[in-house]
Amino acid sequence: MVASTWHGSTYPDGDKNLPDNGLKLRESTQYIETTLEEDHHWISATANENGHHKQVALTTNAADLTLPSDTDGILYTKTVTNDGVDTDQLYYKTGTGGSEVVYPITPGVVWAYAVFNASTGTITKSMNVASLVLLSNFYTLTFTNQPPSANYLVQGANHYTSGGSSVRILAIREPAATYITQASFVFTYINPVNGNTQSNSSTKAMVMVIV
Repeated sequence: MVASTWHGSTYPDGDKNLPDNGLKLRESTQYIETTLEEDHHWISATANENGHHKQVALTTNAADLTLPSDTDGILYTKTVTNDGVDTDQLYYKTGTGGSEVVYPITPGVVWAYAVFNASTGTITKSMNVASLVLLSNFYTLTFTNQPPSANYLVQGANHYTSGGSSVRILAIREPAATYITQASFVFTYINPVNGNTQSNSSTKAMVMVIV
């Protein structure tokens, strides 16, 4: 089997004969094929696949990249630190004449959500939720996979139906420092008019976590 080696500027070697240069050519060709095949379809049996991306692998950067003068836009990843936790986020930069604009693509990612019966805590649809437990009008949601830190945004609503139909909004149980952690959080639904916790007779409730 031919080795996968890139010879670069050492090929062709004017001091070598044709067979020796031929070996370097085959090794460099094998290197190109092996490298491109990581992200591209290569010698595919499926029509029109060859040369197309099967994935886009990006290296992480410590800062925003410079937009080349002959390029309309670039896509890249950058390491962002929040609360001592590093995460890799995706960005798109475009613009001309010094008026570059950077668009963050990954912030505000939905980390988890659940649609459930507020009376029982039974989940009807969810993502990244290991469990949802109801006890005395408070729900404890535990993540399947923990977010990068405990500083995430929680939103939700409950269509309250006892004594007249109206919407109740989600509230984290106090003190928040105790009831919101990286692994789970405790919440309830309150009346937005008077702030009182409502008994949960609704069959329609939703909670969503954004990081």
